[in-house]
Amino acid sequence: MAYHTNITCCIHEPKAYDQEAQALIELKDATKKLGNFTLGPLNVNLEKGSYSVVLGPSGAGKTLFMEIIAGLSDLDSGTIRINGRDALDLPPQRRSIGFCYQDYALFPNMDVFENIAFGLRLRKHRDIKPKVGKIARVMGIQDLLKRDVKDLSGGEKQRVALARALVIDPDILLLDEPLSALDKASALQLIKELKRIHRSRPKLTIIHITHDFDEALSLAEKVLVMNNGRILQSGEPREVFNKPKDPFVASFVGLKNIYKGWVGSHDGVPVFETGDLKFRVITDCEGDAYATIAAHDVIISIEPSETSARNHFEGIVKDMEDKGMLMELTVDIGVDLTVTITKESALRMDLHDGKRCHVLIKATAIHVFKA
Repeated sequence: MAYHTNITCCIHEPKAYDQEAQALIELKDATKKLGNFTLGPLNVNLEKGSYSVVLGPSGAGKTLFMEIIAGLSDLDSGTIRINGRDALDLPPQRRSIGFCYQDYALFPNMDVFENIAFGLRLRKHRDIKPKVGKIARVMGIQDLLKRDVKDLSGGEKQRVALARALVIDPDILLLDEPLSALDKASALQLIKELKRIHRSRPKLTIIHITHDFDEALSLAEKVLVMNNGRILQSGEPREVFNKPKDPFVASFVGLKNIYKGWVGSHDGVPVFETGDLKFRVITDCEGDAYATIAAHDVIISIEPSETSARNHFEGIVKDMEDKGMLMELTVDIGVDLTVTITKESALRMDLHDGKRCHVLIKATAIHVFKA
């Protein structure tokens, strides 16, 4: 797209809104149609100074969502407000946004210094050299300023792109898959850098898109899970993981124990039924529903044991997979149940394929939501 290289540098003119408003970005019933794809309707409220991660698979509409915030794509319907002001007609250069695309979008005919300085030159800033020098030191790239960008590593290019976006002192920083092209060591280092940027700039609102939930857990204060152009769930990362409201969300954040069934009552106690299995649960749901169980919330024992867990099953180990410090088991209790335990526990119980065991699950460990 021809505008890749412009957005990180050019959205820098004097701010056209009240900087003290608390809700920085608001979208209401926002929709955009591109060919057969429809984004929205989206209803989003992001606070000033927050770090939000938009999570979803390829083709979910994450980048288009960001481009609407940046003013690079117009809405077909609905509203967008930035710091309390209607932004439908607010051009990109008046939104005080720095945008880093996945491919960095660095200028190949410029060295590192000129790439970082580009937005300042457009603004006719007088103190270009000290500002570039300062952000370069902050990003740890002060020794690269005379280098050709074609000679940089992926991690170095990402730091240059971030420096270019931050040097104009934006109110909003948009990051499109910033870790996807990096090796593991570089990605971990950049995560630390993004955390530091967030801490050091308390008024900077960061919106970061990714398909990696672990990345979201590391950085996000708020997660928005997207699929097929819609935001299916938003909230704190642990809340989304522990209490998904949609089977796609449950699967996408890594939950493996997802069951469809229905909720009835037994002796006045809610019971979730799937196949021939019945789980005692704590829920207000009735009728068709889904249930999820986090693998680490399941207790395995060889002998029957007395615990507060209200769900007891006999099972057979079907499969064991080494996960480093942990072992991931598949246990047949009438349905396949994924369980994670420490290697030490697996050795102590002499677990292996075909081994019989007892499975205990607390009612509070089973999350139920309407189908």
